[in-house]
Amino acid sequence: MRSNRASVQRSVSEDYQNSVQSANSSGGEDPFSSYQLTEEDQEFAVELRRELKFYFMNPIEKFQARGRKPYKFGVQLFKILVVTIQLIIFGQYEYQFTQFIHDNVKAMEHLFLKDWDPMYDSFAYPSTRDLYAMYTVDGFYEHVDNVLYQYANIEDIAIGTYNFDVNMTTKQKIQELEFEIVLYEEVAHTDSTFKINLTETTDKFTIHVIPHQNISSRDVINQHCPDFSFDRLIQVRLNFTLESILLKTGDHPSATCMNLEIYIYYNYDRHGGRLPVTLKVTDILDRNCTAKINFSSEGATKEMAGIFIFCYDVFVMLLCILSFLLCLRSLMNGRHLKKKTVIFFQLVYNKELSRSDRMEFLNLWYVIICISDCLTIAGTICKILLDFKVWAASDYCSLLLGCATSLVYFGILRYFGFFNKYNVLLLTLKKSMPNVLRFSVCAGIIYLAYGFCGWIVLGPYHGKFRTFVITMECMFSLINGDDMFATYEEMPQNKTLIFVFSKIYLYSFISLFIYVVLSLFISVIMDTYETVKDFQRFGHVEGGDLKKFIDLCEDGPESGFFRRKARKNWAKLRKSIRRYSSFEQTHHNPIIHGNHCNGPHNLPT
Repeated sequence: MRSNRASVQRSVSEDYQNSVQSANSSGGEDPFSSYQLTEEDQEFAVELRRELKFYFMNPIEKFQARGRKPYKFGVQLFKILVVTIQLIIFGQYEYQFTQFIHDNVKAMEHLFLKDWDPMYDSFAYPSTRDLYAMYTVDGFYEHVDNVLYQYANIEDIAIGTYNFDVNMTTKQKIQELEFEIVLYEEVAHTDSTFKINLTETTDKFTIHVIPHQNISSRDVINQHCPDFSFDRLIQVRLNFTLESILLKTGDHPSATCMNLEIYIYYNYDRHGGRLPVTLKVTDILDRNCTAKINFSSEGATKEMAGIFIFCYDVFVMLLCILSFLLCLRSLMNGRHLKKKTVIFFQLVYNKELSRSDRMEFLNLWYVIICISDCLTIAGTICKILLDFKVWAASDYCSLLLGCATSLVYFGILRYFGFFNKYNVLLLTLKKSMPNVLRFSVCAGIIYLAYGFCGWIVLGPYHGKFRTFVITMECMFSLINGDDMFATYEEMPQNKTLIFVFSKIYLYSFISLFIYVVLSLFISVIMDTYETVKDFQRFGHVEGGDLKKFIDLCEDGPESGFFRRKARKNWAKLRKSIRRYSSFEQTHHNPIIHGNHCNGPHNLPT
């Protein structure tokens, strides 16, 4: 059986090789031989073939053809090194900033959230933070009392550097805390009936706290909101501000004043007898405080590193501008050459180039490089603003520089595509993409069907199906084999109908997508991969009129023909093209019908 199978495979491979060779041999003939061209038209065609062949050469062949050094290739390689160093420098200091905010959030939770347990800081799933809540009226007021007391004495009891803002007029500390209470208009229960008015009302007020003095939150709330009741409660929010300082260490030490906006939410919109409590911290740059920071002499000498980093960022921007201009010039040259080729085919061969042939002139790698250059320039500007304490939105800077660096590395893949041993991945992705997209549309419809069904049926009983977004994420995790047993185990067993449905749902979904959909998805890509390998082994037979036209040029890069300047008759063709373009715009006649031998001689005058 094995020998028969091997013989069949060899015969199929030989038949394929023979068919490819025959196709190549037939493709070697001039496909434009049926067109009788004048001697001048033939000279035009030869010059255009050489120009097109040179345009589609790789940097090494262009160097051999004209001795032109690959400046764009060198710029891209150097830019990868420069941008990577910039990203590493930014990442080190960005980590210190994010760690500063993360540590302060944990500190605030332990300081202001009464009976906060370190267990809530763990990364367990489901999140243990959702377990922190109030269940009694006295527990709520005791919790708010603790927040007021801790805030009033934060400068004395906290390890961290936290200070109150100072009123510049009175020179007094601003120790104020803002309340926001959102209530329904009416929720009352009398004589076994409910009176409900779900119109929302909001009360806001500010109180002043004094260190070492207890304040009763019950009295404060009853004073400013006399009709407060938990039956009508939607949310209580406490808001206050503290000053802190971020110290960055390393070769470029710096200090930044930060205003920490702390929000504590008591959210009771579900009215389920459980009052969850959450704390959020928002960081705001304090420019006035930062400008008043005085460094020691040692710190002042180390600030020279900051000047070096600024100059380095400016150099990165200039390099990216140079790269952008070089790639933009190549894109414009390709657009100009496409227009010239299209008009030449219309005039001489009386035929239109296909859409795929026209797209060959648009180099998407250059587009990616231009986008990466724009993102790098924008990210570098944000980084400079961060370094000079003008702007504090580091997330935008991280997003810009991160995406820019990834696109820079993607852009260098263009040069690997010129070599058959390295471009297998790129060719496979390019050839398989249409089939993969069509396959993904069908698989996506089935995926959405399971998603909506699981969300509606299992959402009320399982945390992983609580919302539609969480349901889609859970299904994707199941496809990749993540935490399957826990998903089965957490299904409710007291609901027989839901329990049986969940088993059918999970078994059918996992079996369908893991054993069928993923296998077919891989087979689609592998089929394209095998096709690409066969093309590389036996020869590539695909190509439209443009490729066939270029293949007629047998001049190699080292032949010397590409070093010569364009002939004078090519200038005549340019004049004919300009005249034809003006005539086309006037009469809207894209093709001149007539004898092919006439060529440019029958141009309208």
